[in-house]
Amino acid sequence: YAHMFEALVVPRLAVTGRWLAGESAVLRWRFDADGIRGRGAVPISFSGLTLCEFDASGHVTVHRDYWNAAEEVYERIPVLGALLRLVKRRMRVQIDAGS
Repeated sequence: YAHMFEALVVPRLAVTGRWLAGESAVLRWRFDADGIRGRGAVPISFSGLTLCEFDASGHVTVHRDYWNAAEEVYERIPVLGALLRLVKRRMRVQIDAGS
């Protein structure tokens, strides 16, 4: 976390929903930052879910984050992003043509 606070301008995490079921919990969250230090003020923003499972004494035994890294991060990288968007468009055309 120390690196994140050094690299990002005003990082923020907001929990926007939560669900409990037995020994499991799911948190819905939104992460925002005003930019990356030294690279301009391009805002960063993405959403995700975190799954936590607990043992009988309440300790976390599983912690797993789920978020769309391709859409939320990789597509914003100039060359890689263009390639990923091209692949996504081609897949969409094939799916639409098949229905």
